[in-house]
This record gives sequence, C-alpha cells and structure tokens, in this order.
Amino acid sequence: MAELGLLIGVLLFVGAIGCPSCFLARSQQRELSLRQIKEQILETLGLQQAPNITGRHRPNIPPLEGLYDQFQFQADQAHQKEEEEADLTVDKVIAFGQPHPKMRHLKGKELLNFKFSEKMLENRAVNAYLWLFLRATPREDAHPIEITVFKVASDDEPPTLTEINTIKEARTWGSKGHWVKVDVKPLVSEWFKMPNEPMSLAVQASIKEHGKEELSSLTQRLLVTSTRNDASSFMPFLELKVATLKKKRIKRTTGLNCQENSEETRCCRHPLTVDFESFGWDWIIAPKSYEANYCSGECPNIFFQNYPHTHLVHLATPPSSTAGRCCAPRKLSSITMLYFDNNLNIVFGLLPGMVVDRCGCS
Repeated sequence: MAELGLLIGVLLFVGAIGCPSCFLARSQQRELSLRQIKEQILETLGLQQAPNITGRHRPNIPPLEGLYDQFQFQADQAHQKEEEEADLTVDKVIAFGQPHPKMRHLKGKELLNFKFSEKMLENRAVNAYLWLFLRATPREDAHPIEITVFKVASDDEPPTLTEINTIKEARTWGSKGHWVKVDVKPLVSEWFKMPNEPMSLAVQASIKEHGKEELSSLTQRLLVTSTRNDASSFMPFLELKVATLKKKRIKRTTGLNCQENSEETRCCRHPLTVDFESFGWDWIIAPKSYEANYCSGECPNIFFQNYPHTHLVHLATPPSSTAGRCCAPRKLSSITMLYFDNNLNIVFGLLPGMVVDRCGCS
C-alpha cells in the first residue's frame, strides 16, 4: 500500500506540472518549430552562424548537374526511410581550390590549397577526384597532354613533392575546352586521417614534344588552375564521397494527421513549410523549401495505455490535465541538402531528423 500511495503522489505532482508545450497556441507552435529547425540545421552542420557567400555564385560543373535536377523532386522525399539520432551523413562534397597561403608557383607547377571543417574531417574519404578544365587548341593537335598531381609538403624547405597520379589526356580543338578528372583518393584519405597536415597539391601539365618550353607557362596555357572568384565557372575542385555513420532504427508508432485548420484537439501532425529564402539563407543551394511538419495537441490521460496502473492515473489526475505527457515527434526522416559551408566548399549532405512523419504522446 505504501508503494501504491507513492505512485499516486507522483502522478498528482506530474499532473500539476503538465507539459509546457501543450499550452502553446498552434501559431506559437509553428514559430517555435521554425526556430528550432534553424538551430538544428546549423548545429547539425557544425556551423556557429549562417555562412557568408557574398560574391560566390552557383557553379555549373559536371558533378553538380544531376544534383540540381534532383531537388526539383524534393517533396517526394517526405517518405524516405526513417532516420535515428545521428550526426550529419554526407554523400558528396565539392571543395574548390584556394590560393596557397605562402606560395603561388613551384618549379613550373600550379599550387592548390584546400580547407575542410573539423566535422567533415571526422568522416572517411571513399573516393576523391581532382577536376581540371583543359583549354581547347585552335587546331587539331595529336600530342596528348600529360597531367601530373603531386602532394606538397609545404612545411619543408624547399617543399617536398610526392607524385600522386599521372594521366594522359587528348586535346580538344575549336572554341570549347573540356573537364578532366584525376583520381587523388590516396592523398585525400591521408588528409582525412591526419587533418593537421597541409592540404596542398601541385598540378603540372606537359607536352614532351615542346622540348625546352617553360613548364610553368605551359601549365597555365593548357589547364585552368585559377583560384579567383571571378573564374568560378572553371575553378579547379575536388569531388569527394565520404563514408556515413551507422544509425539505429526507431520503433514504429501510429498517430493522427491533420490539416492546418483542423479542429482536432488531440496530439496530431500538422503541415509546416520551411522556406529558406524567407530566412535569407542564400547559402543553401537546394532545396529552397521543404515540408517539415510539426506536432501539436493534447495528450489526455485516458490514452495513457502504456502505464501499468491506467485506472489510477485517471482517478488521480483531473480530466483536463496532460499528466506531464507531451505531443512530440515519434518518427522522423531526413532530407538531402546542397549548400556552401564556411570554407565556400559545396556539400551534398543528408540531414537526419528534419521531417516529422508521425506524432504521438510521450
């Protein structure tokens, strides 16, 4: 009987406190949900504030062409497989070459420097390609171009160069050039394992038939390796795919779905559109908006079926009380996002827990 009295006392105390969110108006719940979504996105991406991308435009480069089209169907992703509490899951990253902090040229080679966030470096590189734009020649040229990529240990004096990969590429002629890619996975994998190492590489282009011609001028004429913002359409970049973190399944539950003007008072899922342009978040390339949904409504104790003494709960708590239970998400799913990070890299990532698929009392 002592245990029974203690149980009733606890229930009376919880019933007196209730669930604070249950007393918010639906409009307040919407505003609160939007603020929480903004905070969650920044926290998940490891950002203190929204990146400033002034002067940066969305580039038209081969790896991104298919991704742009994919986001036209973002609304269809509301029923993706359920995700659990996990960190950001990244699929692809586009990292643009930046000027080397100390050097510009090195014995006929063009230098490129790359930066990644600490959160990004916690992942594992699955593959990595360096993309370079090869200029066209005004006439047909049968001589292939030999493109070599080196790892640069810039802390050494003079800098130590280690060859990573060499490819031969046929030249195009006319008015248009084309993109070429070089596999640099060993180098990028090493960077991700030792993030304190300099993330610099050197590129050299050569045609052996040109004899004594200076390699530095030849590299500049054959390959576009400029890191200036005004050359963003042809800036060299790394295309990476990184490993994801394991996730745990959430037990399925059932719940109500309501329209915005529904008079349903019980815990229910309501529609909520997140419009990034209304936030002024131009750093998110796609999607520009998505359906997030939110939970709102009451959790009467009569539905408290999981408690072993349901009839005691009903007797000990007033009918209007929620007994401390909150209407909250019971099933969440992810969205994919294409965005600029603080280093002006383009990241294609999977953000877990961004869509409310089902609500319930908990």
